[in-house]
Amino acid sequence: MPIPRAALTGANSASVMQQVLQNAGLPVKVAEKVTNIGLVGPDGQPNGILMDVGALQQIESRKPVSLANSISVSRVQSAYVPSRALSNTLVITFTVTNNRPPLIMPNIPVSATVTETVSATLTFDPYKDPNTVRNVLLTDVLGDQVSFLWSSPMPGHSMPELAWNLGDIPPLGSITVTLALRVPVSVDDFIDLDGGATAWGTLQGRAVSAVAARATLSPDIFGEWLVWTVDADYRDEYVQQKAAELGGDPVQMFFYVRGLGYESYKGSLRGARGTLWSQAGNSLDQASLLIAMLRGAGVPARYAHGTLGDERARELILSMFPAPTRTVGHLPAGTEVADPGSDPQLLAETRDHWWVQAYLEGQWVDLDPSFASARPGQVFADTILETLAEVPDNLRHKVTVQVQVERYEQLTSIYGDLPISYPLVHTFNSVELVGKPLSLGHLVRTTGAAGLFYTVQHTYTPYLLLGEGGAGIQGRPFQELVSNFPFGAYPLTGEWLILEVRDADGNVSAYRRTIVDRIGFERRQRGGMVNVGAEVGRTPAVSELDDYTILVSPSFVPASAVGESLNALIALAPRAVHGVSQEVPKEERAILIPVGCSRPGSRRLKPDSGGARRDRDLTTGPIFAKMMDQEQSGSRP
Repeated sequence: MPIPRAALTGANSASVMQQVLQNAGLPVKVAEKVTNIGLVGPDGQPNGILMDVGALQQIESRKPVSLANSISVSRVQSAYVPSRALSNTLVITFTVTNNRPPLIMPNIPVSATVTETVSATLTFDPYKDPNTVRNVLLTDVLGDQVSFLWSSPMPGHSMPELAWNLGDIPPLGSITVTLALRVPVSVDDFIDLDGGATAWGTLQGRAVSAVAARATLSPDIFGEWLVWTVDADYRDEYVQQKAAELGGDPVQMFFYVRGLGYESYKGSLRGARGTLWSQAGNSLDQASLLIAMLRGAGVPARYAHGTLGDERARELILSMFPAPTRTVGHLPAGTEVADPGSDPQLLAETRDHWWVQAYLEGQWVDLDPSFASARPGQVFADTILETLAEVPDNLRHKVTVQVQVERYEQLTSIYGDLPISYPLVHTFNSVELVGKPLSLGHLVRTTGAAGLFYTVQHTYTPYLLLGEGGAGIQGRPFQELVSNFPFGAYPLTGEWLILEVRDADGNVSAYRRTIVDRIGFERRQRGGMVNVGAEVGRTPAVSELDDYTILVSPSFVPASAVGESLNALIALAPRAVHGVSQEVPKEERAILIPVGCSRPGSRRLKPDSGGARRDRDLTTGPIFAKMMDQEQSGSRP
């Protein structure tokens, strides 16, 4: 719409017009020429110019994209004290990460088939993205008391200086360097193993860099305060990346966790990653995140446990409820209102308090990130009960996964309920499940005999996979037998996945998901005789292609985490290109595994005593995608 003429009247209207033209991106001299050639009238009014309603608004000056934290360097050591370095060999793993988001993505229509989706990723090159960091160089200088053993990749070096040319890193991508050093048998004081690795590169033609904290070796007396634990997981890639963004500085780590939100609940629920992702946690989970970052940086740290007074507990509780900033209604006199600061349950949960003690500058320093006003060395608890290296197991929330199997047996089932068994039962700590899908699969083996009396036996071995490429948890085999021999069959009638979630107080909630139900919901609800026909069980109830995946997440899962997995899969898609045109013999199709891993690796699942492992090589992806399209269209033979 045009700007009203009155909006441009006045003594300075010409200069206002010049400002408008400059806001449109024209240099000052060009704006002056536009004024001089008559586009601004004698009265300072615009002649024949149609302006947007926001044309006179001051716009933010155009600045180049910020380069802050464009890349980061994380570092994790195989040991932090000499006694835990195997044969005096210590391995340092550096990870250089491009923190910039992608600006271009594959063009995949919503209606695309699986095959079309995979094909689109094959032609997509993430390295053409403008946010790719180019010509990355990683340098490091070794300390006086260590010697170089080997590295992958090998550096160009002139001792003690090392340099690795890492090439380009696409958005949200990373490159890892592994360095092995010979370290002393023992040390009397903290020593630096290096000078702090530095990464260099260019982003859109401008230099970017990042520095990792120095790798250190501590005296053995600090060993218990540098251990890895499931709650304070310093090996977690997201925790490492955040610590790297903070420069490995213990005080900055404290300030960062102090800036997170406080939430009241009992026990260890989220751990380091879950607290980082949720940007909030109780005092114990906040302490776990801070300890994970500190120990990963080589700083000894421990849990401190104590009791808060009511006023301090009430301060934390009220921090969960923002102060009102406006009037939204009216409450009649006498209306009952909530008073969270006096709630008995919240007070009991919050009084039980945890914080961190870190060994800094030769002494143990209290760091309590739960209080927004906290300073290093400040203690808020009235009493200190204990210091610990690890969270007590009875404070951990648990998730127990059970596979329940039901069979029909002709001789016994007529007298009561069908026999039930549990071939797989495993309990996880809830902190282990943050952002990690849990998948149930089966190994299936079929044998049989033909003749007047036929038999078909299916043997199923259930297994769980945690996360992408995680270790397999294998259960006991169970069978079903189908036969036309009288009373000789015991077919499978049902299989369920049951999850029992137990909190730190012992309260349990159960969730049940159906895998197989050959009887049906209606018959189970109404009751009656169960009549299993002779054809039931001739084919397996589940196949090795069937995956049942759930996400049990005690924390928020950010979209960026999902996006990073997608980008990693896209980056690896070219590995599968030679598999697109391959034809798979029909008898081999049963062993193909759907793509479910965003990182390279070969994990073939075999029926062996060593446990379940699964082949998720990306070369099977396009083949499986083609089979899935045929399955969906009904054209698969």
